[in-house]
Amino acid sequence: METSRKMKRGDFVTLAFAGVVAGALFLWNSTRGMAQQDDVLIAEIRQDGKLIREIDLHKIKDSKIVQIEGAITVVIEAQPGRIRFQSSECPDQVCVHTGWLTQQGQLAACLPSKTIVTI
Repeated sequence: METSRKMKRGDFVTLAFAGVVAGALFLWNSTRGMAQQDDVLIAEIRQDGKLIREIDLHKIKDSKIVQIEGAITVVIEAQPGRIRFQSSECPDQVCVHTGWLTQQGQLAACLPSKTIVTI
């Protein structure tokens, strides 16, 4: 038994409303992503709670190396749009294995050297 049903006016209204809502959500999500990419991306390097350096990751053109001396020496590399611990004298290398930081809210820390990099 095959039952076919014609679409009524209310069905078209519901379908159109669902399409408008889906389109609005898509546009909102895509513009929100673009706004986040255009935001300033500033990395802060702190050692023992003190701000050592700020680097605007959108403004640098070439790779920048920052060496931080202390009980343990760490080398931090910044490139356009990203930053990382390049090397550290600490035994476990967790900070180095964290990799590149590219988004606001990310952080990497070398606890033995008391150094934290945040975006």
